[in-house]
Amino acid sequence: MTDTNKTQGQYLTTAQVAEIYQVKEQTLVKWRHKGEGPRYARIGKEEYGPVRYLRADVDNFLRFVGDE
Repeated sequence: MTDTNKTQGQYLTTAQVAEIYQVKEQTLVKWRHKGEGPRYARIGKEEYGPVRYLRADVDNFLRFVGDE
């Protein structure tokens, strides 16, 4: 099993995704506000609850951008 397969169900923080994409965390914040970037979810009932990204969505977005 590869590392990617092990992490498909893993949730990542904004900081972790920023590191993977080699962008600033603020870039991900801007993408969220513009409706761009990988899918994400807010945890909890709070409108400003913590954001998490499913590893599979992060990987799929990389593939999508790479195809353009």
